[in-house]
Amino acid sequence: MHGMVAVINALGWGAWRVEKIVPGKELVIRIYNSYEGVGYRRLYPKASEKQLSFLAMGAVLGLAHLFWKIDIRERPGLTQDFYFKVFNSQQGYWNVEQTQSIACGDEFDRIVAWR
Repeated sequence: MHGMVAVINALGWGAWRVEKIVPGKELVIRIYNSYEGVGYRRLYPKASEKQLSFLAMGAVLGLAHLFWKIDIRERPGLTQDFYFKVFNSQQGYWNVEQTQSIACGDEFDRIVAWR
């Protein structure tokens, strides 16, 4: 997980930090200077809704799915049939929520994925 977060940091989406990992149960990521949160604050007044970092929430959810829904470490064959089978199945899906938001005035964005 830390390696994948290091790669994400190279994309310029802010400074991502793994706050908490409970394998197969919970993943918490903090994002300092997130481009979504900082960009929002530059364009709009302080938000009241924390669920605004859609790309970050999707990326954290994607990481959780890669590690604990399909376990990419086992190197499954990444075929079209594999994707249809895995992602058309509700089994193993995770939830995601943004609990802190730069757009709302918090110091960082905090994204929690859980099952």
